[in-house]
Amino acid sequence: MAGYFTRRLYRADMKLSRRRALQVTGGLIAGGLAGCVERRVTERRTRIDRSTSWQLSPQSDAERDEDAFESYVEEMEGRYGESGVWGIEADRRGEFVAAFTHQFAPETPRPDDTAAATLDPQPIDSEAVAFVQDACVAIYRTDDDRYHHWLWVAASTDQRPGLELNLVNLTAGVRLTAGDLQEGAAFTAGDGESVVSLADGQAGRFPRVGGTVESGTDLETDRYLVTWNGSHEGAQSVNGICEERRTGEYGLVWDLSVGVEFVEQE
Repeated sequence: MAGYFTRRLYRADMKLSRRRALQVTGGLIAGGLAGCVERRVTERRTRIDRSTSWQLSPQSDAERDEDAFESYVEEMEGRYGESGVWGIEADRRGEFVAAFTHQFAPETPRPDDTAAATLDPQPIDSEAVAFVQDACVAIYRTDDDRYHHWLWVAASTDQRPGLELNLVNLTAGVRLTAGDLQEGAAFTAGDGESVVSLADGQAGRFPRVGGTVESGTDLETDRYLVTWNGSHEGAQSVNGICEERRTGEYGLVWDLSVGVEFVEQE
């Protein structure tokens, strides 16, 4: 696993001035006061991006079986509602093979926060964390040598009271290391939702509160990713599907990232 922060700063200065004069009526200036009080407020906009990569195989200790994964799906539905693992609707087919889950829940949004991502999500105290990112990848066998990888990543910045954070990026991707990528699902946008679908009709539908969703497929390097970009205070999710052909055990690198932005005044 490797994780790193990227920090971006944007500064905007606002100048406030106030001028006041005192004059006696009747045309006679008995006394005058002319002054200028100037105040400078600096607004610092900070963006923090956190990226994590997991190398996964049947030998990984964190693999979940079907029952454990279904329990996780129910838990995420309780946290995110229609933005949970299967979104508004998911037409998934095949035999369950394996699933992995991810959580990142730092106490502060700052780059020096020491929180680490984990493949073993635990219950969290929403008032003790700045935001939470949850994700999973689930593998289903649809034919003798064909497999579908369902990707889901979500985050919520509506956690600690009084802390205003905007979610600006969510990304989930895989690099297949044991087989060949055959197809990556693309997006179509609807009113307040997006649909991700494969050519055979398997599709997932999930809410989109704003921003844009995109997918990328590279058959030469066996990479597929989905990403959401925008600016939203609250919860957002994004789903993806890709098809793999292989004859042996699965192997993949699972890449995840989340970006948040907050404003401080100096």
